[in-house]
Amino acid sequence: MRRWILPWLPPVVWAATLFSASLLPGPSLPTVEIPAYDKIVHVALYAVLGALCFRALRRTTALLPIRAALFAAALATAYGVSDEVHQLWIPTRYADWRDAIADAVGALLGSFLFLRLSRCGRQGRKPRPDPVSRAHGSNSEAAL
Repeated sequence: MRRWILPWLPPVVWAATLFSASLLPGPSLPTVEIPAYDKIVHVALYAVLGALCFRALRRTTALLPIRAALFAAALATAYGVSDEVHQLWIPTRYADWRDAIADAVGALLGSFLFLRLSRCGRQGRKPRPDPVSRAHGSNSEAAL
């Protein structure tokens, strides 16, 4: 069980942080005179969530890296859409489909950037053991 909890703790904490931020009333947020600043912030915040979800999926599933990146992006995007819907009930906040698009772009960027970085960091190293076979106690190298 601990094998599942520790990898998923960072994305859950980050998602809770995003949820808490979306509870703040709109006027209490700082205004910045940079075009599309709001969308840049959404992309950055959801890039972190996408990367954290990718990391957790790679540590807890046997998904191929590309599928883990796609699934991580889908998870983070779904969370972003649910957060936009949640803002319908927050006074002075509103749901914006453009924010959801920015969340999706960030989730894709974060998960695929982390995929790329994890591949660069693994060059010259032995491949990671398959988490599924490790969980079942089988030794795939001994079977060869």
